[in-house]
Amino acid sequence: MCSTLAIDFGSSNCTAFVPNKTGNPTMVPLEGDRFILPNVIFAKKANFTRQPINQDELQRRIIAEKRTNINNLNIALIRKNIEIAMENEEAIRVENLYANQTFKSMIENGNALFGTPAINAFFEDPTAGILVRSAKSFLGGGLNLDLQIKIQLMITSMLSYIKEKAEAYTGRGFSRVLLGRPVNYQNHNQINANNKAIDLMTEAAKSAGFEEIEFYLEPVAAALNYERTLTEEKTVLVIDIGGGTTDCTVMKLGPNLHQNENRDNDILLSKGIRVGGADFDEAFALSQFMTLFGKSANYLFNSLPVPNQLFIDAISVRDFPSQRRFNESQHAISNLINQTNSPELFQRLEKLRFHLLQHRLIYSVEATKIALSNNKEITTNLDFIEANLSKTTTLTQLEKAFDNHLNDIRILCEESLNGTPIQPDEVFITGGMSFSPFIRNKLSSLIKNSPPVRFGNEFNVGMGLGLRASI
Repeated sequence: MCSTLAIDFGSSNCTAFVPNKTGNPTMVPLEGDRFILPNVIFAKKANFTRQPINQDELQRRIIAEKRTNINNLNIALIRKNIEIAMENEEAIRVENLYANQTFKSMIENGNALFGTPAINAFFEDPTAGILVRSAKSFLGGGLNLDLQIKIQLMITSMLSYIKEKAEAYTGRGFSRVLLGRPVNYQNHNQINANNKAIDLMTEAAKSAGFEEIEFYLEPVAAALNYERTLTEEKTVLVIDIGGGTTDCTVMKLGPNLHQNENRDNDILLSKGIRVGGADFDEAFALSQFMTLFGKSANYLFNSLPVPNQLFIDAISVRDFPSQRRFNESQHAISNLINQTNSPELFQRLEKLRFHLLQHRLIYSVEATKIALSNNKEITTNLDFIEANLSKTTTLTQLEKAFDNHLNDIRILCEESLNGTPIQPDEVFITGGMSFSPFIRNKLSSLIKNSPPVRFGNEFNVGMGLGLRASI
C-alpha cells in the first residue's frame, strides 16, 4: 500500500486522499464525517489561573516589614496589607501572561482550532485569540521574517492535523506527501514568488512530520481526474477557479494515457493568475456592503468623497498589513465621525473595528454571493453588527462587482486557448467558483470560440492528486 498522502491544500478549503488497494483514491474525513476542511485556524489564548499566596514569601515580607514598622501597625494588619499586595501582584502577573501570548506560543501550547470549530470559536469571542484565513494566500508574497514564521507555523499545524486525521482513519503512517500547488502563487515576480512559496511549504511539511515532499500542479491534477471519464484521446483546456487562484492547463488526455507515470509531454500549456473566490467576495463587499460603513460619504468642508483605502483595508482579511492598518485606524475613524456628512456610518465602522467583526462580515458576504447564484435578490442579516441592520443586494449588483475579476479570467482563458498549437476539443471548468450558475453562464459566454464546456466538482483536484499518488 502506498504511504503517500495526497493533500489539496486550497486557499479556502483542504481535502485529503489516500490510495486504496485498487489504486483508486479514498477520501479522508477531516471534520467529523465531512471531507472538506475550511483552511482556517484560530489560535486561542490560554487562560491562566491565579496561584495561591506563597506562604514562605509572605512570612519573609512580614518579618521584613516588622523590622521597619514605623507606623506601629499590629501584626494582623501587617499581614493583611502584604496579602493584598501579593494578590494584586499575582493578578497583574496573570493578566500579563494572558495579554502577552503570541501566535507562536498559542500554537505550540496546543491551543489551536481548525476549520468550522475555529470559525465558530472566533465568532463567539473574537478577542479570545487570533484567526487566520487562507494561509495559502500569503505564500510567495513579500512577508517579513515574523510573518513568514507565523504563516509557516500555521501551515505546519494544518498539515499536522490533516496527517493525524489520515493516519487515524487508515491505521497507517504517511511519510510522503503530494501537495497540490497553483501555477503561480502571485501575479508579480512569479518565478521568485513560486520558489519562495514552495520553500516555505516544504519546510512546513517537514515540520509536520513528512520526510518526502512532492508538489503537483492543481489544474493538471484536476485533468487527471477528468481523464477517467473519457473514452477517447482528447486535448482539454482545464480551468480551475479556486479560492485564491485561477489556473489554466491545456493537456492531452485519454484512457490509454492514464497510467503513464510521466505526463510532462502531455501538458501543452499552463498559466495562472492570483484571482479566486475570495477576491470576488472582497470586491462584492467593497462595492455594496461597505456603503453601510461610510463608503461614498463626503467630507463636510469640501464635499469630496472619503478615500476608499480605509474600506479596502477593512475587508482585506487575507492581508496582514491591511488588517494591521485597519486595527490601528481608531484615530482616523474618529476624525471621519466629526468631518463627514454621515457620522453614524463611521460610528458603525468603529464598532466593526473595535469588535473585530470584519471576518464575520466577509463570511456573510460570501454566503450572500452563494445565495445570489440562485436568486435575483437577497437580504443579508447583519444584526451581529447592529440590531435590525441588514443589506439587500441583487444579482445585477453582484455581476457588476465581479466584472474586473471575470475579465482577468477571460483574458487568461483566451490566452490559453490561443497559446497552444493544438486547439482543445473540450473545456473542463472546476473549482469552488465553478458551482455558481452565474459564473458558469458568464464564463461560457465570455470565452469566445470556445469548444464544448464541461463542469466538475470541488473534489477534482484532490482526487487527481490521489490518482497521481497511487501511480
